[in-house]
Amino acid sequence: MNIDEGNELIAEFLGYSRKVVRYQEKSYNSSNEFYYRWTEGELWCDEAGHPLDDEYDELLFHANWDWLMPLVFKIESLGCIVNISISLTNHIRIVNPSLDNMIISSIESNDLQEAIWLACIDYITWYNIHCKTNE
Repeated sequence: MNIDEGNELIAEFLGYSRKVVRYQEKSYNSSNEFYYRWTEGELWCDEAGHPLDDEYDELLFHANWDWLMPLVFKIESLGCIVNISISLTNHIRIVNPSLDNMIISSIESNDLQEAIWLACIDYITWYNIHCKTNE
């Protein structure tokens, strides 16, 4: 799974969707001065319909802690334990205590953010197979 596919999987898990919205877009005049103009387009929006990032329309779960940590908190709110062990090699483990401490994901990486992102992708994939069909 590439970064874009993983980020889309995360966005959908968090209840985000693509919607046509009206927003201000940064533009430049002939003197290379920027200004904002109203435009309409399809952007990733949160559950309330607010654009996540109206400047670039990128999902940044793989690159921005402010995007990634709410995902970790949501996974924990669903009853799992997200264990983050920081050392020379970072180890992230997601465990479900209600299933006899079943390890849903176990990832090691030198890049902490990448390890958490990959573990969350594993969890969402597991969740979509085992839990989403029961909703």
